[in-house]
Amino acid sequence: MLIWQRLLVSGCLGTAGMLLLLLATEIRSPILAVLLAIVWIVGGLLWLAVPGWRRLAQFTTCLGLVGIPVSLLMVIQHPVSHVLLALLLSSLVMLISGLGSIWRAVLPESVPAPRPSMLLGFKVFLDELVMGYFISSLGFPRGDKQSKVVSESTELLKQIRQRGWVENPARAHPAPEVPDVIRLKAASYKHRRYQRLSFISHFPDLNLPGSKRWMAHEQKVRARLFEHPGEPRPWLMCIHGYRMGWLPLDFQLFPPEWLHNKLGFNLIMPILPLHGARRRSWRSGDGLFDGNAADMLHAVMQGVHDMRCLLAWLRSERGAKDIAILGYSLGGFHAALLASLESELRSVIAAIPLVDIHTALHTHAPKRYLQAFQDAGMTQDELNELLRPISPLAMPPVVPLERLGITAGAADRIVPVGPISDLIQHWRQENALWFEGSHLSVRREPAVRDWLYQQWQSAGLLHSDLNIQSEAS
Repeated sequence: MLIWQRLLVSGCLGTAGMLLLLLATEIRSPILAVLLAIVWIVGGLLWLAVPGWRRLAQFTTCLGLVGIPVSLLMVIQHPVSHVLLALLLSSLVMLISGLGSIWRAVLPESVPAPRPSMLLGFKVFLDELVMGYFISSLGFPRGDKQSKVVSESTELLKQIRQRGWVENPARAHPAPEVPDVIRLKAASYKHRRYQRLSFISHFPDLNLPGSKRWMAHEQKVRARLFEHPGEPRPWLMCIHGYRMGWLPLDFQLFPPEWLHNKLGFNLIMPILPLHGARRRSWRSGDGLFDGNAADMLHAVMQGVHDMRCLLAWLRSERGAKDIAILGYSLGGFHAALLASLESELRSVIAAIPLVDIHTALHTHAPKRYLQAFQDAGMTQDELNELLRPISPLAMPPVVPLERLGITAGAADRIVPVGPISDLIQHWRQENALWFEGSHLSVRREPAVRDWLYQQWQSAGLLHSDLNIQSEAS
């Protein structure tokens, strides 16, 4: 990050803090406004003193967001003009934090540097804000619990090595079966009719450390189905992201009005383990990235196995011949694993994918968590080995390369972009799309939607006789 960029970010934060402090002291204001103004000034100083602190952009972004309710509280004693100015200052703090995040990012040479703008700053601000929530809400183990997790991980690595899963990760994934009993129930959401699908998972007890604990949880697989009547159509499996699995979120990410009604796909939307109706607690996704390596390994392996069983059911019971996969973020990670295990897929698209969990942990996890493994004698390389059975980079794709696709945001602040670049090279992709956006902006990027249309058209999944029109038309 250049010195003028640090000075600009620091100056904007400091100026915003001083102006808010003047407003707060001119008229007796809630003490929160005074404290927030002081913290904004401190945040500006941090951009000068420690610009490399990895939580810095998340910290100042959250400070800007906090400014919104604090500004609204000022309406009790301040004129509306003061409140509007305070809101404007809060927006400035959020946007300048987003721009600062863009400027200080270190990208691999293979990733095109995005052009900084206020719009991109806003997109990155949203990424940093959500990432701050993700990190603060994770329940990484402490004390004796952390020691047990490390001890279990050490034994888990030993057994993974003995079974040859490090050298050949594909062997870790059990063969799929056609579910023997499938339940389908009609449902609707905002006038969209679909079917709820469920069956008891065929995922076996792997007899690994943590397996009995994992198998004690409910093993019901759930998915949603949109199926056209009449002639056979191509199927699209839509795999959601982390902390999703809820209808309002999933139907925004995979809009049925476009994918089902306009493009003509039959849709199947599986819910990943620990998410949505398969969650363990009140929040979707809890327990996946909370620092327990055994649970993380079992969750991903079962998610992949359940989806392979769904694919087997589509082929057996629905006569599906043309099946495509589209996954975003954590769903893109699962899509990439399916590309290494299911050779008959017509198209696999990994969008903004989480590619390498080890790199993500090293980037975002608390240092004390990683230090605990090192103190127990487990190196970073060994931690990487532990996760090889669920690494798309550790297995060659079995789907023909021309049927694969990757799209990612050059300004992504939630998943590391370096491993995405590695996956592009691993899959030898020449037409991968790097869009000038962030992780959360992917759904609103016209370039991404046009690129998806082109990918499916090239794969022969879109037909004119189904009254399909390009999104651009």
